[in-house]
Amino acid sequence: MASRRDPDTLRRPIFVVGCWRSGTTYLARTLGRHPAIAHFPSETGVLRGFFRWMEDGVQATTEQKAEIGRRFVSGWLDAYRRTTGKPRVLEKTPPNVNVMNWVLACFPDAQFLHIVRDPRAVVSSMQEAREARLGRATVEQGARFWNTLVGKAVRRGGRMPPGRYLEVRYERLLAEPPSEFARILAFLQEPAEPLIEFVERETDPTRAERWRDLLADEDVVAVEEICAELMRDLGYRPSRPAAVAATDRDRRDA
Repeated sequence: MASRRDPDTLRRPIFVVGCWRSGTTYLARTLGRHPAIAHFPSETGVLRGFFRWMEDGVQATTEQKAEIGRRFVSGWLDAYRRTTGKPRVLEKTPPNVNVMNWVLACFPDAQFLHIVRDPRAVVSSMQEAREARLGRATVEQGARFWNTLVGKAVRRGGRMPPGRYLEVRYERLLAEPPSEFARILAFLQEPAEPLIEFVERETDPTRAERWRDLLADEDVVAVEEICAELMRDLGYRPSRPAAVAATDRDRRDA
């Protein structure tokens, strides 16, 4: 019957992941305006909690666990998708980085969008937001959040088959919204035209560099020290030469 849908009808789900305060909400809400993509409206801890329970509490083979996961996730995501009349659904919870491998095992046609933002901007935004869910993260804690989540997503995404994972840079998304959203939608195999006018009109490119005016010098140095290796790998340049930063740190510690 038409009212009883097989879990396999959840086709090509999209998952936006990354570190908090990296532009995940902007990316997900914008894509949710596309006529083919339904944006699940709230972040949840459902996937992380469910897969943690399944790993520790379910006695079954990996294949059986993937089947259980597919049916569970399809149930609530596809139920929401059907209310919108759109063919695809997008879920955005940044730390679902931790369950990317499980999600792909359940949905081999899933697609992951990993949005990456300069860690200094991320930490600055965390300090502005002071979000309860982050436990009022300190500068050092925020930098470690970024290191852990971004590093894990890069490693896991890099091992996925072609067409499953796309890295998106927040700075480029704000600087060149039409071309970047066109690139993202080409990856998703959806037409870009429905969003181009909106992103040209609504995107604020000045947000990318606000951290330079908001984050104290000593906090910039702290973030750059903690995130140095991954920043280098991703092409984020330190604000000052390492020797100068090290000298400043030695003076503070004297």
